[in-house]
Amino acid sequence: MLQVVCRVRSNVHLAYLNSDITTSRVSLYNKLQSLEINTSRELVIHVAQESEALIREINGTNPAIVPGYRVKFLDGNCIEATEHRLHVQRETKAGALPGKSLVVFDPELGIAIDVIPCEDGHAQERSLYSYILKIIEPNDLWVADRNFCVRSFLLGIARQEGFFNIREHNNMPWTPLSAIKFIGETSTGKIYEQKARLISLRTREASLW
Repeated sequence: MLQVVCRVRSNVHLAYLNSDITTSRVSLYNKLQSLEINTSRELVIHVAQESEALIREINGTNPAIVPGYRVKFLDGNCIEATEHRLHVQRETKAGALPGKSLVVFDPELGIAIDVIPCEDGHAQERSLYSYILKIIEPNDLWVADRNFCVRSFLLGIARQEGFFNIREHNNMPWTPLSAIKFIGETSTGKIYEQKARLISLRTREASLW
């Protein structure tokens, strides 16, 4: 599977023919059909760790986007039109989807460093954020769209001494603690700052923005 994913071989059958595997082709495919979805994640993590060591050894990292923080981009990925779906559903997005995943991308390394696979292709991205909370480290800066603007997720990041730059969802309740203040401009627009408080309805835990 690794040879296929890395495009060393175009399909599993060719990889099998050019390998030292002695079991039958039927047994090989039976094994692939019963692989746990966590195997995919562990492969990504393993390759990312090996790649990071090489990238840092040759000083191949990109400049830090925000010095002092490890920026991590978080986004969902859904398999849509593909030859691996049933033939009648290959060209439609309305059919049953074969899977979904959350991908963690490190812009400094320029590679994906983690993936959270899900067998339900119609699952909402926010339903998987609990898995991300388990891997947050101090000084992480998580960047994501508004689908991840969930109160428990934001408080979880703050609880683990992480930070976030996540687009605000219209339904997110928060309390302003100061007036909006202009602090500068970038090539794409103006930047404003405002202190705010977010409170957990379940634990009454508070976090300052």
